Amino acid sequence: PPRLGAKPRHSSGSERLYMWRPQVVEVESINYAAVCTTNPCYINLTVTEKMVAPIYLYYKLSNFYQNHRNYVRDREDAQLAGESSLTPSALSCTAAKTRYPAGSAGLAEAGWEFNSMQNVVSPCGLIASSVFNDSFRLSTAGGAPVPISESEIAWETDRRLKFQNAADGSTGRNFAAFNYWRSASCDDLPDTSLRQPCLDAADSTLGPVGWCFPGSGYCAEDEHFIIWMRTAGLPTFRKLFGTIAVDLEPGVYRVQVSNGVLDPNTGLYMKQDLSGPQEDLYPVSVFGGTKAVVISTLVVGLGGKNPFLGLAYIALGVACIVLAVGFWAKHRTSPRALGTAPFLYYGSRATRAPVSQNS
Repeated sequence: PPRLGAKPRHSSGSERLYMWRPQVVEVESINYAAVCTTNPCYINLTVTEKMVAPIYLYYKLSNFYQNHRNYVRDREDAQLAGESSLTPSALSCTAAKTRYPAGSAGLAEAGWEFNSMQNVVSPCGLIASSVFNDSFRLSTAGGAPVPISESEIAWETDRRLKFQNAADGSTGRNFAAFNYWRSASCDDLPDTSLRQPCLDAADSTLGPVGWCFPGSGYCAEDEHFIIWMRTAGLPTFRKLFGTIAVDLEPGVYRVQVSNGVLDPNTGLYMKQDLSGPQEDLYPVSVFGGTKAVVISTLVVGLGGKNPFLGLAYIALGVACIVLAVGFWAKHRTSPRALGTAPFLYYGSRATRAPVSQNS
């Protein structure tokens, strides 16, 4: 929903546009979960005011309670920070921390111990297992792509200190959202300078590490994952997907929404383990929510122009000053008589023993 001070400038069946004074323009799409039945799916955004870079692309979810106590607590920060050798018993997660439960046939078939690194899920917990994984591409009505940068969108301290791939190769172990990266070949890394570190980490005792090695920028170091792990305080929230460094002129823009791994040979989006086509987008019907795309010149982390809080503080301060002046004037014009010793009593009122003036 628009923040305080938002002025509706445009409304149609497909999107809403709000403009904050001064120079903050925002366009929000429809709930694309209600219209998207294929993967990928395409929706339109109509920009009626020129948007000056930098422009921010967000995804917006509603009715998703990331602030639920059990949800917020269900994570293991040491595991996310890249600490090695964290077996299931060492994890504070209450859900999704082992691939197989104790005593299951799967453990016997795999030949694993329940409390082993082979059986651990990394990262564990409800927050990680529910990570949002729709992707977005933006283009003009004529089909010209609008570049979206997906780097340096998470907090620098999070990237540097709180989210690292583990040196023992456990990151991504038994975690479905990282299956593709963990099984990918080092030769396919887009950044050629990372291929040798990838090869050096490939001999992990926990199986192929793929791109889930320290410093890769994938898996636990993926910025979309990092942003998701910083939970929202309200059930309707938006999270940054990328930044646009070019101005957007008024017109119609097309958003491609997709989910999965693109197979360049077939043009189909595949599941993370490449076992078959990924037919669905991120599900929201299970919690009765909605999904939308937002492009804005407003940085959510810093907020927009909104004088309400400042005016509230000023009003409260003025009220306190007025009351103080009023009490002072009343005291100066008709002061309250101070108590005198003969009229003061102590102990039981029944005895009414007066206080001596000399005491």
